[in-house]
Amino acid sequence: MSTIEIPKPPVPLTPLIIRRATILDVDRIAAIEKKSFYNGGGHARFLALQVANATESVNCAEQLVLVVLLDGLVISYAIWERWGDSHHYWDDQKTVYPLELDHKRGRFDAFHNPSLIPATTSLAEQWGAHSYACHSTIKLYFAGPFVECYYLHRLVTHHDYEHLGAGSMLVQWGVDRANLEGVVFGCESTTVAYGFYKRFGMKGVGGADGWIMRSALIRAVEELGS
Repeated sequence: MSTIEIPKPPVPLTPLIIRRATILDVDRIAAIEKKSFYNGGGHARFLALQVANATESVNCAEQLVLVVLLDGLVISYAIWERWGDSHHYWDDQKTVYPLELDHKRGRFDAFHNPSLIPATTSLAEQWGAHSYACHSTIKLYFAGPFVECYYLHRLVTHHDYEHLGAGSMLVQWGVDRANLEGVVFGCESTTVAYGFYKRFGMKGVGGADGWIMRSALIRAVEELGS
């Protein structure tokens, strides 16, 4: 069986710059989402929802939105969250498990029932209900010794600027932070992106197709072996 060679991404003529997103980046983030996921119908509604989601994330103290720029243009963005077990841990942190924020907003009851959301609610609130259903499953694999972690909530690169290393730069930011603190990191992956995340030390730990990915808790293993 012949070896499949994966081409290295081309080196951009100007260096990529990573920084924290601001409210001025919201429209560009929405445009990236549109380029990646819009498939026709309800154009204005789709774009309005993306603007609302991006605005909430940028303004949310419980999420850290990062962007990568090429020649001053935002070409990729990511949302990292720092999950943990104790509430006081977040006093000096930038991120927190998003579902606790949803509970505080009264979107769900103690049984995670999204039917409390009225039919007249906004698109952003409806999308929050969908996100909650996914996160409820993901949470099962970030419990016990894995409860302290960095979670990649979102990673999107504009189609016109793929394979330049922007996505890798955004993932590596969270990986470095997690390794520095000795905690795990993980994400929700598609089948297509599975190999990409494996390069950073993640593997499938849950979901029908292993779509929930997580790194190993290296520090815990070393302490057990000492």
